[in-house]
Amino acid sequence: MTLKHYLACTAILTLIAVGAIYFASITLIGEAANPGNLPSLTSTSSAIDLFTDGDPIHVLFEPRTSCSARIVSTGFNPIMLAFEADSDPINNQVSSTTLSQAVGHWQSASSTEHYSAENFGCGWVTGLTAGGAASPSISVTESY
Repeated sequence: MTLKHYLACTAILTLIAVGAIYFASITLIGEAANPGNLPSLTSTSSAIDLFTDGDPIHVLFEPRTSCSARIVSTGFNPIMLAFEADSDPINNQVSSTTLSQAVGHWQSASSTEHYSAENFGCGWVTGLTAGGAASPSISVTESY
């Protein structure tokens, strides 16, 4: 094999390798979990004191036919959340497990989480304090 053949083969293999890397990079780009980015026209916001009436579980959001996101901001204590179907969690008419200190979706203290409707739906959301304070206050916002 001559030097010209060797250089030509090396150039061709290099082009193939670069093309394969480029093709892999454009086809394996990660997409967002909710690429639709649902638009919102308005939103409501309120503060909720958990455990103020002796009941540890509170309804944070009631079901809607449509929404774009729910946002929960915690204070000094973490909370547990349950995302329910379109049933009534207060009267135990839900199909999932009961929310407790060990069962639910954990949201840490002093945090704000965005729960997209495309991933979490627009059903009931209930909350339970997972910290030690008797009356932790949280802020909830729903956009629709």
